Amino acid sequence: DAITQRDRADREKSAAEAASAEALAEKTRADREAGKSKAALAFVFDMFASIDPNESKGKDVTVREMLDAASQKVGASLASEPVAEASVREILGETYYKLDHVNDAERQIRRAIELLSSVPGEVDPELYQYQHNLGAILLSQGRAEEAEAMLKLAEKGRLEKFGEQSRDTLATQSLLATLLQSKNDWIGAEAAIRVLVERQTLALGAKDRETIDTRAALANVLHMNGKLEEAESVCRVLAADASSALGEDDTFTLQAKSIHGSILDEMGRYADAERVLREVVASKKRVLGDNHSGTLISENALAITLETLKKFDDAESMLRSILARAEEHLGPEHPQTLSSTNNLAQFLRNQKKYEEAEPLYRKAMAMDLKVHGEQSRQYFTAEVNLGLLLVATDRAGEALPLFEHAVKGIDAMLTTKHWMAGAGRTFLGECLVSLKRYDEAERILLQSYEMLTESLGATHDRTKMAASKIAVLYDAWEKPEESAKWGAKAK
Repeated sequence: DAITQRDRADREKSAAEAASAEALAEKTRADREAGKSKAALAFVFDMFASIDPNESKGKDVTVREMLDAASQKVGASLASEPVAEASVREILGETYYKLDHVNDAERQIRRAIELLSSVPGEVDPELYQYQHNLGAILLSQGRAEEAEAMLKLAEKGRLEKFGEQSRDTLATQSLLATLLQSKNDWIGAEAAIRVLVERQTLALGAKDRETIDTRAALANVLHMNGKLEEAESVCRVLAADASSALGEDDTFTLQAKSIHGSILDEMGRYADAERVLREVVASKKRVLGDNHSGTLISENALAITLETLKKFDDAESMLRSILARAEEHLGPEHPQTLSSTNNLAQFLRNQKKYEEAEPLYRKAMAMDLKVHGEQSRQYFTAEVNLGLLLVATDRAGEALPLFEHAVKGIDAMLTTKHWMAGAGRTFLGECLVSLKRYDEAERILLQSYEMLTESLGATHDRTKMAASKIAVLYDAWEKPEESAKWGAKAK
């Protein structure tokens, strides 16, 4: 009995010591949070002092100028408060990011991570948010490997601290699923994003902001994987849900509508696509500004639709403006600058302005190789586009290896059921016809038509284009009956 009483007393003493330690830790955390908040608030008040006429000297002060001034002061002002400095730098970084100044955003959040990591004692959970945000910034720049490493750190910390069903954990896992697209694993990305949509819907609800973001990623990957009917259905419902839950001008609502417009264009519903995309562009210019990457993405999509609708002057003017703004405000290696370069080159090629289009294509292809690598969807697209120009300018021999490499790569990346595999064969077959290699061209073009019919349907413009190329083949091969048959399918 004496031993039992002594054991009980020891347990009670240990429990009391543990409770005391936890109370002390909680007081330390509370004191640290209070100190951080006080120091951060004082700094923010100081930052807004630049609006004071005594400081601004009658000059209008922009948000960017305020951020730049604050960035220069924060290190000295909060030198003895690393947690508060980290908090302020994270706020600065997030604000820079929302204004599309990604390099400045990256610098601030990296410094915030360094500061918080250096604080002794228990890890501040804010560190995981900073890691998550830096991962998102890196991913937006196409830096998939760096983004993955940072997001893995955030995921590990959040799993240990909050569990697998927490909002924060799911948000990081959603970004990791989306990141698979940047690694050219489009099939894996679709599977992972589907799982995340189900988990977030169960844990947070279908109209929660985080769930809506992942649903947009699902619509986009379905689009990219050629599942257009499902993508359109998912995106149409998503846009309505985002509008009702978040508001018409919320960035996630505008993102959903922009994706929907691009899907409608891909489905051949060009008038609907133009209507949706014009509304989105107008809203994004009002909400984000003319030069934000999100605005430029939607403008590019609209310009492509306008070209298809033969509104050539509007399309060309828009494409030239987009590229000029992307180069000036985003830089030459930004994914949107590369896409804008390619889109203008493609328009010029279609207008037979080959001398202006070719250097743009070669520039885009070189930058895609540098930024994305040789085995990327972007590089394969660049190869196909340059190849088409070479065929149009009687250099089919130079174009052939570009088409062959692109078709092989697309097959490995997306499977032969994707419409891009069929479209790649359409252009490869056209090249072989130019080289008078009719037997090979026939096999490739018939494959193309079969793939496109299965993935897009017999009435889609891409499928009809394949039929027209087959008709041209048989005409060159002096098989008029076959040519007439396939010509009828192209109408």
